[in-house]
Amino acid sequence: MKLAFATPDEMGFFRGLSQRFPGWVVFPTDFLRPSEIRARIHALIDEEDADDTCATEHMLVTMNRTVYDLVTYPELNCPGPMDYADVYVWRDGELLELLDLYQEEWLSHFALGDVLDREM
Repeated sequence: MKLAFATPDEMGFFRGLSQRFPGWVVFPTDFLRPSEIRARIHALIDEEDADDTCATEHMLVTMNRTVYDLVTYPELNCPGPMDYADVYVWRDGELLELLDLYQEEWLSHFALGDVLDREM
């Protein structure tokens, strides 16, 4: 699963599609409880894992902090379902890999949602 920390407008979405970034979809979280958001993310990850052909990869655009707090340092005792390599951040008109912006060791000291909330 890939995550883009961006707004639909930044990525050029029009009527649910982005010409500039095909394959990415907006992940709606309005009026969902954090537990419901986590359950939906886990269901999408399970769907990817169940695909023996490895053809399924979800690419979600969201600004939701609950989603980003599921991204953790892979060497934690209890890592989350995604790691920093799965995250892209909108900066200066383009999507950049999170690890091109921050050191993984530095990120490991914070909840990713907190880092993105402070930096954006």
